[in-house]
Amino acid sequence: MSSFLNSILPKAGLAASSGPQKTIAFVWTAMGLGTMLYPKLVLDTFINKAILPKEEGSDNKSVQLAISCFGAQAVVVGGLLSITQLDKRGYALFGIGMIPFFFFDYLAYKYNYITSLGALGDLFGNIVFITCSFQGAGYF
Repeated sequence: MSSFLNSILPKAGLAASSGPQKTIAFVWTAMGLGTMLYPKLVLDTFINKAILPKEEGSDNKSVQLAISCFGAQAVVVGGLLSITQLDKRGYALFGIGMIPFFFFDYLAYKYNYITSLGALGDLFGNIVFITCSFQGAGYF
């Protein structure tokens, strides 16, 4: 797949990502695909059922749709990160942009919106994103 992308992207004026950006793109895409394709599994595993709306006979279909859309957005971001190149400033801004998500995850866990597994999974992704971002920016 990588050689295929490397052969067609330059013709389109794009370059495949490398280094830390490739890791960010992979994790973002993988998490997004899982969320997009298996929203019920995400809800059952990572979200506290007590906060979900009670939709009679629907198994929270509207929430599953919202979760799928959220995952699709992550797939778009991962896809863009896999075919573009961040410079040091782009890495730094992406890393800085990830900082509030640690706070959001803390609040979601504290107020019992997400399960322990949901908190750990998101924490793992956020650590990968911020570490790779600051590595790409040259901070370490």
